[in-house]
Amino acid sequence: MDLLTLLDPLMTSPLLYPLLAGLGSLDGVLPMIPSEAAILTAGVFAHTGAPSLLLVVVATALGVFIGDHLAYGLSRSVLGPRLINRSKYARRAVAVAGRQLDRRAGLLIVTSRFLPGGRVTMNAACGTARVPLSRFSPASAIAALAWAAYMAGLGYLGGAAFVENPLLGLAVGLALSFACGGIVELVRRWTARRAPRAAGAADPGRGRSPAAASRGQVGSRRVRRALVSATAAVAVLAAPAAAAATPKEADRVGMRSRLDDVVATGAVGALAEVRDEHGAWRATSGVAELGRTRAVPAGGRFRVGSITKTFVATVVLQLVAEGRLGLDDPVETWLPGVVPNGRRITVRHLLDHTSGLYDVVETLPMPPGPEFLDNRWRTWTATELVARALANPPTFEPPGSAYAYSNTGYLLLGQIIEKVTGRSYGDEIERRIIRPLGLTGTSLPGTWPRISGPHPHGYLPTLRDGETHLIDYTEMNPSMMGAAGEMISTTRDLNRFFAALLGGRLLPGHLLDEMRTPGVRGASYGLGLDWWDTSCGIRVYGNDGDALAYRSWSYSTEDLRRQVTVAVTPDFRGDPDHVVDAFLDQAFCG
Repeated sequence: MDLLTLLDPLMTSPLLYPLLAGLGSLDGVLPMIPSEAAILTAGVFAHTGAPSLLLVVVATALGVFIGDHLAYGLSRSVLGPRLINRSKYARRAVAVAGRQLDRRAGLLIVTSRFLPGGRVTMNAACGTARVPLSRFSPASAIAALAWAAYMAGLGYLGGAAFVENPLLGLAVGLALSFACGGIVELVRRWTARRAPRAAGAADPGRGRSPAAASRGQVGSRRVRRALVSATAAVAVLAAPAAAAATPKEADRVGMRSRLDDVVATGAVGALAEVRDEHGAWRATSGVAELGRTRAVPAGGRFRVGSITKTFVATVVLQLVAEGRLGLDDPVETWLPGVVPNGRRITVRHLLDHTSGLYDVVETLPMPPGPEFLDNRWRTWTATELVARALANPPTFEPPGSAYAYSNTGYLLLGQIIEKVTGRSYGDEIERRIIRPLGLTGTSLPGTWPRISGPHPHGYLPTLRDGETHLIDYTEMNPSMMGAAGEMISTTRDLNRFFAALLGGRLLPGHLLDEMRTPGVRGASYGLGLDWWDTSCGIRVYGNDGDALAYRSWSYSTEDLRRQVTVAVTPDFRGDPDHVVDAFLDQAFCG
């Protein structure tokens, strides 16, 4: 009895097409499932006249589409990144896929199907980098049809040889498969080399997404001063190279000069966007990467640190507006047994930093100590970080009596959002803010270490052999920052967000007023919102963030006539904060 005779019952079985769909689906999650052999067998059936080749294509395409979404959904969950991080091979494969996403290659999700292991790693990369489902699904549908048609054709051609000699048929099928994969890879490398590298170019492969050992406001001025003093001897030359198209160029000369001063004082690069009566003006200074001459991309992405808190606070206040959460709800109501004295600490206390909870950042190693790098790729959970903080006594008692900046409170707020909605704070920010406002350069990367799309590199000092050196810290696991500061964004998106927030598009008036009310007398921080007065007496609202390798500021006047967002990649020769303050002041008062 030959092989075809043994397979004959399957050829006429109604289980044939579900089996093909199942194999196609599994191949999207487990790269070792031999889909080539499965579809080659289907080609034998088609060649011998049993099943319909069109039905083979449909069944396989459906299975591929389902499998893609299973892998995508798994990698977006808490479990997915943990599974990826357990395997050195998986981490490398997903990282390679992420770099391919950055290159903006056409139909990347489609072409990845033709590379060995490419399909499952690209699905995982898209999910981990939080590529929006609205972008992933259409690409997956096209990919599924292309892949199914390719495999059916492969099976049909290989089937002819398989009928004569099964081993020859398998050899023909695998040879064709790898040959096609090689051709696709050569074409993709060629297009990647020819891809334009213009600053601020759009990135079709952007993830939602898509941060180890830092956090927003990671930093107090104390930490910043320590970093600067530790690296005073590090000489970094970064020639200022301002670049941007501007209306009323003559009116911008002063601000352009101020931005160059920021780089000269202590930064590798800087970028800014100013919106005023003349329109939107963008400028950059310095370089995107040490040792290279490439200018900072004007539309580049960066880690925004504590500006994330304003997004989190906005979601919390939206839940208050919906009657699902109360500002004066005790933390114990939503997170029973988690916080000592949780009956006396309210949601409001967490938002305005009057809870007295110990700041988790004070429990973590900081640069330039080499132990800081031990956590670079570690995945942290909010529960772990909160437990570290709560092992220490409160900074003051009772709650609400004083102000003390605490990232711990916002980690707890992220957990409360999930308790109230059943979805993560990242999904809620994406659903309620990022997608409605069209913030295409903004993402919450979760555990994804890369910054997708054009971006400047960030650096940190570290001690090695008794000397201080700068290391490239662009890539890191942002889970340590979590709801306190993991977000990635652009100057354009931050200006757009604060315009929507302060313009009343995201919150009702009374809650916006609450946001602008300090928790204690004399403070300048409300419910996730900061403010200060310029030299010309104008009060501006927004927030700033310190993600160690990146610092950012985003502020707007109350009437929204002027908005300014600045991001800096410090080199720690000096502290550029006072020069940034001068830039902001001139932008608002000039």
